[in-house]
Amino acid sequence: MNLEVLISTMNLKDENENLKLIKRMNIKTKSLTINQITNKEIQNFEKREGQNEVISKKEKGLSKSRNLAVQEAKAEICIFADNDIVYENNYEKIIKEAYNKYKDTDIICFWIESNNSTRKIKKMCTSKIGKLRVMRICSLQITFKRKRIIENNIKFDENFGAGTHYDRGEETIFLKECIDKGLKIRFVNKKIANVNQQQSVWFNGYNKTFFKKQGAVFYRISNRFYKLLIFQYAIRKYKLYRKKVKMIDTIKYMNIGVKEYGKRLNKYNNTSI
Repeated sequence: MNLEVLISTMNLKDENENLKLIKRMNIKTKSLTINQITNKEIQNFEKREGQNEVISKKEKGLSKSRNLAVQEAKAEICIFADNDIVYENNYEKIIKEAYNKYKDTDIICFWIESNNSTRKIKKMCTSKIGKLRVMRICSLQITFKRKRIIENNIKFDENFGAGTHYDRGEETIFLKECIDKGLKIRFVNKKIANVNQQQSVWFNGYNKTFFKKQGAVFYRISNRFYKLLIFQYAIRKYKLYRKKVKMIDTIKYMNIGVKEYGKRLNKYNNTSI
């Protein structure tokens, strides 16, 4: 069983910068870096052999980066990573032991400790994960059997995630599709890394825009049960937003977001015909 860390980052200038990133992240296994270049002064570079490979693309979007990484990876077990994560020295051992123990599991999510007190990643007990619990998982916690993702043609929705209009929810949509296609997901309560999360490219507080986009995520997850998802979210997150927005307004904004997303879908479908 071999492991590969799939790193999504931007604007690395050369192989030396990638090697510095690998060292800072404490990666001891094989890695593949997807380097999205948005700076016109930086040239594309690639390294397609050895322990630490790099693919550079002049494009933007976290979901695009993840999809390319899955497609181009080589290892049996893969791990999603961003450039602000630092792995524990024994992360490889922990992950391999989990897959050896839960042999029928396709995706195993682990605990990652956040150094940002305002963006904590919650622990969960070791157990199977269903459609509701996937909403508590961030992409950095996800490890997976690459073959199962490829053979089921599962991809991140490139309309969601950092670098897009709907700059969140991509991992929830991804995991929901995995469950819909019969893949088995489990959370194992063992720490594999720390993440800084000092700055967010998408979170600017619980405001109207945030809730509208969250409504779109829920509709994308389920166009049948999105109202239930909206309602439970408004209740579950109440302590976090109550000083800024009324609960009834959060529900209203999320439903507005559903309608706006529907219009975007119709416009896209009409354009594609």
